[in-house]
Amino acid sequence: MMLYDWTPGARAALPITTITHESPLGNWTHSECVPPHLAHVVEKLWHFEGQMELLRERSFAKVFSEIILQLGPQFREVCEDGSTGNLFPVACAGGLTTAPSVIEAPATRCHVIGIQLHAEAAYQLLAASPAELANGTLSLADALNVRTEHLADACYHAATVAERFETVCRWIEQRLRERQSAHAAVGWAALQLRASQGATAIATLQRQMSLTKSRFASLFREQIGVTPKYYGRMLRFRNALSQLQSGHQLSDAALRAGYYDQAHMYRDFSEFACLTPADFVKANRFPGSLSLSEAG
Repeated sequence: MMLYDWTPGARAALPITTITHESPLGNWTHSECVPPHLAHVVEKLWHFEGQMELLRERSFAKVFSEIILQLGPQFREVCEDGSTGNLFPVACAGGLTTAPSVIEAPATRCHVIGIQLHAEAAYQLLAASPAELANGTLSLADALNVRTEHLADACYHAATVAERFETVCRWIEQRLRERQSAHAAVGWAALQLRASQGATAIATLQRQMSLTKSRFASLFREQIGVTPKYYGRMLRFRNALSQLQSGHQLSDAALRAGYYDQAHMYRDFSEFACLTPADFVKANRFPGSLSLSEAG
């Protein structure tokens, strides 16, 4: 049995941002960090501790994979008919989502760590395929094909948020040493699409990589879970959500997000969110988030 040392050691302090929130939505402390030495893998680490008043959270078109460590009472899945489903595993992982998903927080104070991974990084860190992770959740043990209780336990016993983030970083570093890298072309293409928020032409990427259209699409789907064109659509939709979240009018949001017209934006809202842009604007939204807050 291999033993891991995830104890924080000597290294420059991680750049952590923390906010405290109190409103009718609930009261909590939320911390975020992008570890500079892992920025090629990690979109961000986040740490949440507090209590929700509106217990349900609705999310749309996640363009990243995510590992969740629940250090207190557990969240539940919410079924399509609105009924409450099973508890999520203490440590779990999920992939890209192409449809709305709803989770329900416990009615008491909760404590959660999230590890958001770039889409291509999940292929490198996890044993489960992107297809297995898409639109669903696996226990972290199943996603990694190894025992994982040590990670959650180490985070639980860490004294500070900074120590928990350091523990997670060292675990990621260990996984990177053990696992294969994603295809360089896939990683580069995914990076270009993220940087342009889905605006880069797929044909342009394909030419620059000297891959055939079918080979590029096959590699991308294998290691990301969707085709490059579909991934670009998801990124563009997320950009539209951000524009609306920032207060832009519908026509301006569509233009800024790169849509040909509002009709194309409405089509993506129908597919990825099952609601209209106007519905999104009117809904309760978590501050600094693209997710909606809903009563249970």
